[in-house]
Amino acid sequence: MRAKIKLFLRVAKAPLCLMVGFSTALGYLLANPFFSLDLYMSSCGVFFLACGAASINSIQEKDADACYKRTRNRPVATGKVSPKAAALFAIINCTIGLSLLVFCGNALMPFFLGLAALGIYNVIYTPLKPISELAILPGTVSGVFPPFIGWISGHGQLFDPLIWTVMALFFLWQPPHFCLILLEYTEDRHQKHRFRNLVTRFTVKKVKKIIAIWLLAFLTIVLSLTALPGYLSQGIRFILATGAPVFVTVFLIHLFLDKNPRYKMLFVSLNGFMFSIMVLLTFSSIMETI
Repeated sequence: MRAKIKLFLRVAKAPLCLMVGFSTALGYLLANPFFSLDLYMSSCGVFFLACGAASINSIQEKDADACYKRTRNRPVATGKVSPKAAALFAIINCTIGLSLLVFCGNALMPFFLGLAALGIYNVIYTPLKPISELAILPGTVSGVFPPFIGWISGHGQLFDPLIWTVMALFFLWQPPHFCLILLEYTEDRHQKHRFRNLVTRFTVKKVKKIIAIWLLAFLTIVLSLTALPGYLSQGIRFILATGAPVFVTVFLIHLFLDKNPRYKMLFVSLNGFMFSIMVLLTFSSIMETI
């Protein structure tokens, strides 16, 4: 039984979905820095919905997954979990997730935002991956919905500059995140007949330059976040304003000057940096109420 549960957690990419749920909590606490039932409902709702979307994705890409070193051991690709079982699991997760979003926060808007994110990810992004490198754009768009759902659930204002700045951070963080995964798996770069992406289209040198451009844009948004009046404490502003340039500088030095960049280390460090920003923003919001 425990082994079966682990398989389905892998189908749902549960650790990644926990990060997605946490980003929803971040959005909520930025709008409403109090722990409430709506906070838990919105975060859990997005977590279950993300698990459902990932499960659908595992069915959609099971044949392609079997061809890649990085994904060939996924449960649906290996047949350890059947497509029918994965589909049922996806339906259960999506139903739970959308149901929780119906009853939380600001009328039905979290529900419709969740439905839109699901549609963009599974109906636009996933089918577009074998066709165009531009699939990365709807993929990143779907990734900015979770904090926005949390913000709306916490009764935040629709056009508040804080949440749009945070969403920009999520948008700019994702392409380097994806590219580093692809660069790590050398043999997967040559599987052009399955998926088209930046790594299959451009040389490694050009992909590094693309990563640098996205990261510098990301840094610009982090610094602009510290300039927004009335949102962050002075201590958090100082940490972000000094820590972000140092991180990006060290990151790019290793990426360009090391003869054999450790892409996995860069991937982990970039995710850790993004998580640290989320924690700092959440901490700053909560501390304002104390």
